[in-house]
Amino acid sequence: RNLNLSADGDSRWIDFFSDGFAQINAPLHSSTVPADDGFFLWETFLGLSGPPAGTFTPIGVGFDLFPNEGSWLNFAQITYADGIVNGTTAITGLTGVDNGLATNIIDTSTPLGANFVGPISRTATLVSGSVDIVGGEVTNVNLLADIEIIYDFGAGSFFPRYQGTFEIINNAFTVDIAGNPTDLAIMDSFLPPLFQGRDIDLIWDLQGSAAAVPLPAAAWLMAPCLMMLLRRRGA
Repeated sequence: RNLNLSADGDSRWIDFFSDGFAQINAPLHSSTVPADDGFFLWETFLGLSGPPAGTFTPIGVGFDLFPNEGSWLNFAQITYADGIVNGTTAITGLTGVDNGLATNIIDTSTPLGANFVGPISRTATLVSGSVDIVGGEVTNVNLLADIEIIYDFGAGSFFPRYQGTFEIINNAFTVDIAGNPTDLAIMDSFLPPLFQGRDIDLIWDLQGSAAAVPLPAAAWLMAPCLMMLLRRRGA
């Protein structure tokens, strides 16, 4: 089954080093690129400086960090035992999360952008999960997976890890990811002296609803052909 996600409008990606963030339902950053959902000043939004809390103050030239807005189709794929009509069964496989993150959250830029390469790997490891099935259809999903994103900030041979979870509880999903504290401390030593001691964390604060849907018809149509080909080769 495919996992389709519908992210809430207030889902965000935050770059503390640049004091910037992007948000799916943020107001227009510019009239020329309406899709831009970043970047805006984070401390200003929190009300720590200047205008009242909740104020979106643009920074930089604009960036479309959420190209699909909150519609994240085929975000990942899950597998579980076949043949169950009614009942609950364990999720035995989870794939595609790396691609789901890469295509729906374009975390390859920051408001500053200097010496920034972006993620060099994204991995998801299934911890546990189950689906509830009624009449042969999945009606409810529960899932927990560990996430790790490794970044290249152009600092040479050190690549900090950003870690967290992808979790679904009764069809409601969250993605919570932040920097590994040890890695962030090491990364600080690679920064120019002017920037050392500055928070370099990145935060993925994403939530919404999830639904398990059948794989595209083409995939099911190809399966019998593949089985016939395998049988012929094994003959």
